Amino acid sequence: SRTWPDLKLAIEAALPPITNPTQTVDRMTDILESLLTGRLMCHTIYKMVDDQPYAYGIVVTAFLHNVENDQKNLLIYSLYGHPKYITGDAAAKFLNKMKEFARSKGCKALIAYSCIPSVIENISRMGGSTEYRLLTLEVEDE
Repeated sequence: SRTWPDLKLAIEAALPPITNPTQTVDRMTDILESLLTGRLMCHTIYKMVDDQPYAYGIVVTAFLHNVENDQKNLLIYSLYGHPKYITGDAAAKFLNKMKEFARSKGCKALIAYSCIPSVIENISRMGGSTEYRLLTLEVEDE
């Protein structure tokens, strides 16, 4: 896709620390493949400037199913945004749009992980739970 180089930069800057960070090239290829096959979805946050769309946020999402009861949820896998435009009110508006999208797809909840204080504060202010943390412990080859 002609927009992949720009998308790649934004997505890479916001990737969660889930897999081995030394495999960035393979990881980005895997993400592109997942976007092209629909396993991941890419959403753009934009505003119109001089009758042209100006993207100031890129969100990658995926559907997750709860292992106990197969409940469908929407995972915000990564969120990249221009700090000038992703403020408290704009973030809340965006999250409400994502909730609408999730609801339209049969999801019960939005799920995300973050270490960014403003993101955590926004979720808390909107009534979301922020009590759990993502814990990782790498298993190294011997």
